[in-house]
Amino acid sequence: MFKQLRLSALLILPLALIGVTPHAYAQKKASIEIRNVSKNDAQAKGLNDKGRLTPVSFQFICNGTDAGKFSNLETVLETVNTDGARSRVIKRISDGTSNTLREERIDLPTPDGVFARDFKLTLRGKFRPGNGANPIEVGEVKTGSFPVPANLIERKN
Repeated sequence: MFKQLRLSALLILPLALIGVTPHAYAQKKASIEIRNVSKNDAQAKGLNDKGRLTPVSFQFICNGTDAGKFSNLETVLETVNTDGARSRVIKRISDGTSNTLREERIDLPTPDGVFARDFKLTLRGKFRPGNGANPIEVGEVKTGSFPVPANLIERKN
């Protein structure tokens, strides 16, 4: 009886591991990496009397197995501005393939004379492994500061 029990346990354990391994392996192999975030105040476009839209570009790569696909990608850009106010913009990004460097742009609304100073960029989505396993949530957060425009820097004499 104990031999049969041990034999059953020896057979069930590897089968259980096979069921768990693909998901755990895919989760380990799927990630998003934000490479660069930059703001271009010189290319800001006016919004009538409401301020302007400043382009913020970012590069990212979705790392995953070749058979998988990234979906439901969403970007959230939060900034602290030179006047102390906060701004927040959300943008959906088209689904992407794995291992391809991509560049996207978000238009950040700001009042005239106000500039984004500190930022937090969050990029999140889902990775669906090619083997049909359940989607895995992936994400990345990058924080930093934008350079202050030259005309706002006080000159020291």
